[in-house]
Amino acid sequence: AQRKAQRREGALTFNPELAPLDLLLWQAERYEALPLGEQTKVKHHLEEIVVVLIKTMISDQLGFIRIAKSWFKAADFQFIQSRRIGGGKIGGKAGGMLLGWKILGAADPKIAERVTVPRSYFVGADVFYDFTALNELEFINQKYKTPEQIRAEYPAVREAHLRARFPEEVAEHLRRILRDVGRTPLIVRSS
Repeated sequence: AQRKAQRREGALTFNPELAPLDLLLWQAERYEALPLGEQTKVKHHLEEIVVVLIKTMISDQLGFIRIAKSWFKAADFQFIQSRRIGGGKIGGKAGGMLLGWKILGAADPKIAERVTVPRSYFVGADVFYDFTALNELEFINQKYKTPEQIRAEYPAVREAHLRARFPEEVAEHLRRILRDVGRTPLIVRSS
């Protein structure tokens, strides 16, 4: 009887750190749909789920998480998931744009109405790792090389990247986006 009472009160029955993304999204939506009085009882669970979603999908930077956890809702993570290519984090710049949009919308809805966030897609960080592994590009690590070494190796690095290919499922997803966008100009942002 006590276990049923806990479940009715919204007890979290799984470890968010280990849970699949779909379960986290479902549980966050469920908590957000509760009446306000019941939401108060599960607020700490919802915050934990939101933090795990931020760390999984956007960024593990503590400063970003500290601010973003107060702004992002389940629908924001669903949006990211629906526009993400591959797995992994979408990165701080994309996350910052989304967070800025949320804050602007709350701070000044009239200004937010006049600002347009472009139709966006997010390439997950795992795509980069898959790309480098598929094309055997792991050896290209420029981080601690001198500028002279980087310049000397540049032609070989450039050639290796020009020959490289994305995993087929990623390439097909990118082709679909290009078909949907048509002849509209694109902005590609990457670190």
